[in-house]
Amino acid sequence: MESQNLPYIEVLTHGATKPLAAEPIYPWYSSRRFRIFVTTFILAAIIGLIYVFLQPAIYQSNVTLLTVAPSPIDQQTEEINVQHVAIQGNVLTGQSLLTSTREALSSLESDNIPDTISLRNMLSLSLVAETNLIKLVAEGENPGFLALFLNTLIDQYETQRLQQIKKDTAETTNALQQQFELLGEKVDQKRNQIDIFRNQHSILSAGRDENQVSARLNGLTSALNTAEEAEINAKAKLAAVKQAINSGLPVVPDADKRSLANLEERAQELSEQLTELDRRYTRQYMALQPNLRVVPEQLNKLKQEILQQKIVGQNIVLSEAEQDYTAAQQAAIELRREIEQYKQVATEFTRRFSEHEALVEDLTQLEESYRAIQSRLTQIAVIQREKFPQFQVIEPAFKPNSPIRPDYYQNTGIVLAVSLLLGLLAIWLFEFLKSDSAAENPAFASWSRIRSNEPGLNISQNTTDKLENRNSRSITQAIIQEGVRELTFNELQRLLEASSSKGQLVITALLQGLSLSEICNLSTTEINTADSHFDVPGSPNRQLPVSKKLAELINKNIDFDITESEAISLINCAAFDAQMTDSSCISAESVRYSYINFLIRQGITLVDLENVIGALPAQVVSEYMQLADKTPRKNITEINLVYPLLAS
Repeated sequence: MESQNLPYIEVLTHGATKPLAAEPIYPWYSSRRFRIFVTTFILAAIIGLIYVFLQPAIYQSNVTLLTVAPSPIDQQTEEINVQHVAIQGNVLTGQSLLTSTREALSSLESDNIPDTISLRNMLSLSLVAETNLIKLVAEGENPGFLALFLNTLIDQYETQRLQQIKKDTAETTNALQQQFELLGEKVDQKRNQIDIFRNQHSILSAGRDENQVSARLNGLTSALNTAEEAEINAKAKLAAVKQAINSGLPVVPDADKRSLANLEERAQELSEQLTELDRRYTRQYMALQPNLRVVPEQLNKLKQEILQQKIVGQNIVLSEAEQDYTAAQQAAIELRREIEQYKQVATEFTRRFSEHEALVEDLTQLEESYRAIQSRLTQIAVIQREKFPQFQVIEPAFKPNSPIRPDYYQNTGIVLAVSLLLGLLAIWLFEFLKSDSAAENPAFASWSRIRSNEPGLNISQNTTDKLENRNSRSITQAIIQEGVRELTFNELQRLLEASSSKGQLVITALLQGLSLSEICNLSTTEINTADSHFDVPGSPNRQLPVSKKLAELINKNIDFDITESEAISLINCAAFDAQMTDSSCISAESVRYSYINFLIRQGITLVDLENVIGALPAQVVSEYMQLADKTPRKNITEINLVYPLLAS
């Protein structure tokens, strides 16, 4: 009887013929993962820190140099000479100057002085843009040596430059003096040549019109112009006289005009007297009276005299006009002939004078060159560049107080961060290799079922089935979530900003818990934007809050009508326009998946989750169980159902 009351153990196996050995449980600090992480972290940190702190401290010192002579205070600043600055930069880093600097440093310090190549590697040179300045920088491990090196380099540069200026001045002066003497001889030769040429061709003056030939030609030309003008005037006068004669106008010489006027005046008086007598007497009576008879006779005689004087005067005026025209015409012909004969002489003179002008131009150029060289020689003698500095040290070199690199604190932080990542990578690699090794052996399950005569102490068959389902959770999760990932807050914000108004409504509705099919039927759902909640028909019947963003978009899209394919296309286009990473993997499922994870992380229960987002398949529910296990459960009233992006 007692043996029948004792419980007994029944071993059940599934998927294998032998059970797994029980895995021992260790403290976290004794686990293999922790040991791998600590070992990798310490080794990487030690190696990195040794490398960091073995790096020597590098110091920097610099000097700024003006490569031209400072401008006097009463003159403008000298123009920028890029070529000169570049040449002086090469001189400052040249082998000759570095060699003399090293010799000078050897006499100042007894310590080991770096060789010329090392000194050159310590130097770096930069040209200050749009100026004649050069910045010379020296970097090295010895801070005291850097300032001494740069200042000694500048001293040696000053010495070499003064020597070079003296040498260049002497060479330039000698070359200019030779050119000056040679040009002086050429100027004298050219002047003698011009004098001989002038004497040979009767060129008395440098001005063309001041010479005899030109003056003679100009005089003949002026006389011809005057003669032609007189000929025209004489011809016009002759034509006017002939026209007056043909018109019956009185034409008399100027000397006879007074006497003719007197005769005409007397004739006018006699004519008036005769007219008065005719009015009083007849001609027969007048012929009988001696004192009256003489009046008509005197009038006829006076008219004959006037007519005779007009005829004589016309002949005289016509003759004088013809003589004047003939004389003017003959003078013009004679002057033309004389000018034509003198043209050959003038042409020859013009050719010779052109040659004379060419000789004078050559002499002028020689004299200009002669004076330019003379001016240069004077400037060299007056300026005396070798006695004045031709550069200026704007800022001398000083001993640096702190190194410029490396930054030990920053590098230490980088080493520790890299060591941390390497430790995590080692753990991931260990788990990855361990997973591959475990995958080679088929998974199986084994349970022990305790049987008892007391029914309340027995484990039901459903318990074993649940354990089997939890073993297949990882496989289900990999299948369901293939190609779907959770979107971050920034990604959802970018997706929302890149969407159209219609696309924003689709994304907002997904983040409110609606599915694509419910969004397509949104036009049939009564949503009052003034209320705080709205009802979603279905099984189960759900009540969701109205976010500020959803209310705004519903008011903008009053006649909202869309299909599932259009909604998917709007989200895909927005992901592409926002240039998001893996835009091809962003879909409506990704948005909905992100909202579900947002609720689960707050601690919503799976029952309340279905009341918010609707019914879920059993496999999907089992997928979220692993995430829900890590979060404390909360009541639905404590859960924020509005995604933060939709609250603003």
